Amino acid sequence: MKTDPGERLLLLDGLRGFAAIGVLVFHARLSAPFPAFTRGYLFVDLFFLLSGFVLTLAFEPRFGAGIDAITFLRRRFRRFLPMVAAGAIPGAFALFGATGNGGLALAAFVLSLAMVPMLTGGMTFPANTPQWSLFAELALNLLHGMKLHRLTDAKLALLALACLAGLVMLMARAGDGDLGGDLRQLPAGLLRGGWSYLLGIVMARRLRARRPAGAADWRIALLMPIAVVALLPLVPLPVWIATPL
Repeated sequence: MKTDPGERLLLLDGLRGFAAIGVLVFHARLSAPFPAFTRGYLFVDLFFLLSGFVLTLAFEPRFGAGIDAITFLRRRFRRFLPMVAAGAIPGAFALFGATGNGGLALAAFVLSLAMVPMLTGGMTFPANTPQWSLFAELALNLLHGMKLHRLTDAKLALLALACLAGLVMLMARAGDGDLGGDLRQLPAGLLRGGWSYLLGIVMARRLRARRPAGAADWRIALLMPIAVVALLPLVPLPVWIATPL
C-alpha cells in the first residue's frame, strides 16, 4: 500500500507556505506583535530540511540509474533560475541606487544569475541577499548526487551532527543565529544547510522504509520544526539561540 502522494505533497506545500510567511514577517521586521516569529530566520533551516526530504523521495532511486550528479544539478539550477532573476533584477537596481556604481550593480546581477558568490565586499549576493541559501542548497544537491545518496543513515546522521556542532560554535562566536548572508558567514551558511538537509534525507529514508505504518508519524515529525521555531523565543536561552520575552 502506498502513502497517498497528494496528501503528502499538500502537507509539504502548507509547510513551505507557512515558512515563507515566517521569513517574510521576520525580514519585514513585523515580528514584534507575533512573538512566535521573532526567530523567523529559522524557517530557512526548515526549507533546507524539506528540500532534503523531498529530493530524497524523488531522486535517490534514480541516482546511479539514469541520472548523474551534474544532470541533477542542472535540473535544480533551472528550477531556481526564474526565482533568482525575479529577485536579482530589482536588487541590482536597488544596489545601483544605493551606491551609484553601475559596474558593481551589473556584476552583482550577472553573478546572481550564474549563482556565483561575489568574493569582494560584504554580502555573498549583494543583488539578492537571501540567495545565499539557494547557493548552499545547490552545493548540497551536488553532494547529494555525487556522494550522499551512497552513505548509510548512520553516517548521514553523524555528518549532520558534525555540521550542527560546527554551526553551534560559529553561532556562539558570532552571538547571532541568523548567519549565512555575509561572505564571512558563508561557512556557517553551508553548515546550516548541511545540518538540516542531511536530517531531511534521513527522515525521508525512514519514511520510505516504514510505509505505510510509519507515514503518519513522519507527517507529525515534519510539523515539529514549526513548533520549535514558535516556542524557542519563549525559552530563556542565549540571544544567539533565542530571544527571551
